[in-house]
Amino acid sequence: MLKIKPSFFSKIFSPFPHNNYSCVLNDYQIEYSAVTQDSQYSFLAIKNINVHKGLVWSRVHIDFKDNQSFQLTGLNNNMAKELVLFAEKKKDYINKIIKQIEEHGEQIKIDGNWVARAKEGLFWVSEFDKNETLKSIGSYRDILELSFTKIPLAKATIKSLLLIEGFNNNPEGFKEGCNNIFIPEELARYKVFFDKIESNPLTEEQRKAIISDEDSTLVIASAGSGKTSLLVGKVNYLIEKGFATEDQILVLAFNNNAKEEIARRLKEIKIVCEIHTFHSFGLKVSAKAHKKKSSLASFIESNQLYYRFIQNKIEQLIKDSKQFSEIKKFFISYFIPYQDKFNFDSLGEYYKFIKSNNLITLKGEYVKSMEELEISNFLFTNGIEYNYEKKYEQKTSTSEKRQYKPDFYLPENKIYIEHLALNRDNQTPPFIDQDEYVSGVDWKRELHKKYNTVLIETFSYQKREGNLTQVLEDKLRLAGVVFKPMDQEKFLLNLNEQGYISEFAKICGPFLNLFKGKNESIDALRNRFNEDNAQDNKRILLFLDLFQELFQLYEEELKRLNEIDFHDMINEANEVILNTNCYTNFKYILVDEFQDISFGRAKLITNLQKNYPRIKLLSVGDDWQSIYRFTGADIDLMTNFKKYFGYTNQLFLTKTFRFNSSIEKVASQ
Repeated sequence: MLKIKPSFFSKIFSPFPHNNYSCVLNDYQIEYSAVTQDSQYSFLAIKNINVHKGLVWSRVHIDFKDNQSFQLTGLNNNMAKELVLFAEKKKDYINKIIKQIEEHGEQIKIDGNWVARAKEGLFWVSEFDKNETLKSIGSYRDILELSFTKIPLAKATIKSLLLIEGFNNNPEGFKEGCNNIFIPEELARYKVFFDKIESNPLTEEQRKAIISDEDSTLVIASAGSGKTSLLVGKVNYLIEKGFATEDQILVLAFNNNAKEEIARRLKEIKIVCEIHTFHSFGLKVSAKAHKKKSSLASFIESNQLYYRFIQNKIEQLIKDSKQFSEIKKFFISYFIPYQDKFNFDSLGEYYKFIKSNNLITLKGEYVKSMEELEISNFLFTNGIEYNYEKKYEQKTSTSEKRQYKPDFYLPENKIYIEHLALNRDNQTPPFIDQDEYVSGVDWKRELHKKYNTVLIETFSYQKREGNLTQVLEDKLRLAGVVFKPMDQEKFLLNLNEQGYISEFAKICGPFLNLFKGKNESIDALRNRFNEDNAQDNKRILLFLDLFQELFQLYEEELKRLNEIDFHDMINEANEVILNTNCYTNFKYILVDEFQDISFGRAKLITNLQKNYPRIKLLSVGDDWQSIYRFTGADIDLMTNFKKYFGYTNQLFLTKTFRFNSSIEKVASQ
């Protein structure tokens, strides 16, 4: 900025009139102010600048293209020279800006038009649209930082730049504001359409979900709230708006019944688009790429056959595995997830936990704690005869106290074993009276000492530290107990008799589906955990060792049959989609029963999104109705939808057509 005004002495001594003025030259224009004149002039409007040098002071005469002019007097020669140079420099600067604006003129026009139409509520502003516009503006964003309204530009250009500037200053607020305008406007425009598209008019919630055109839209729909009507309405709306043609819409359903229902409803309104189950779509993609249709293994088509197959493979693993000691260790010490007694605040909580786990030993007895279960199974599988809670050989009962029953008795060796609920500091769990319990322990020790009976003690902290059975084994061997370990076949027989194998199959079956659905390696999974003293980690790592062998047997069987399972179908399709661009025709993906989606199916969607970033996703589901975990479904994909599928507009269908509001109120409470 350059400020020009006559000096104090020039006002007094200069022979020229009009010395009482001020003139400011900023980046864009000249601002001249005098007694009779107050004007602003663009540097580009300058026609001539004439400098008249005097003996002491110079005067500068500026003529403009509109025949206006003014004169600056009382300037020293250096000031006059600086004024001319400054004006020329700014003239070049403005011309450079105008040239830059002209270079981006077409894009500015497009972006300005987009912003103007968005503000009128003519379309939904999606996150992708917002980001693409911001990206476009990035090429000329520096222009918005200038005072472009002071530059002689076409009114249309200034209008566009002002609109773009407003959007650029607050894109999030702009998007929200525009969509708030769009929703009621669009609902009004398509009222008749939504009234007649189905046999009954759509609800307002359904209509809002249909007109939402976000990158990803998740609709959480309660039972009987009209999910199918929503999907049918969405397809019809997209075609009606011209957003997509029939072949540009992909509808994915979880099962054939849902797929057929959607297809039937669309056919009634003469719309035929691509409707598949995830598996049929995966099979189609894979078959197209490999020029052949793969065969599906029969044992995975039935839940009953699948679990029978898994159970048979577990039995085969136990009989034939060279890692029998590890298998035995898992079933003895880690089969049931351990919860430390010291984590429970009340006896009621502890009993509830114990009751929820069927603590039946391999011998077929019920025991009262997980630690006693481990000891029982350890003794039994090592051929050590024992009695659980057998009465002590000496009479101890009184009118106040029942007969003493030690936890375990080994009749062949005449050894008693007491497992004590104490930590390393000799403290009891919170729900046990400390003084009473410790007093009871002292009484038992004195009793065994009195009658010279052998007592071996184990402690809760040993289970927590992961060495309970090892400590017990060391003490028993020291006491002369002979170990006769059970062979693999007999061990398997007992596991089966007590239901351990069928329970283990219920763990391995869903886990195999989840694991294969994620399509990652055992090593990648194992690396998430470290081998420390944490019981959960030990259990998980031991389980993964067993599972790795089981999974190998499973894959070998598929290879032997030259067949695939549902996950192979999806995983092969994912490879094809990710590595080719043959499926970029789709503009919209609509997913039904989204709560039952697995990671493999989710990858199918995200891979399509990677190939065509403009693709829009609408998913409808109810996390309360997720029932397919055994097939690899993972509810985290729905509850953390945004994490997997990007920016999301989450909506709800709360009105149900299956029962009246009175029942709904009671059920909700």
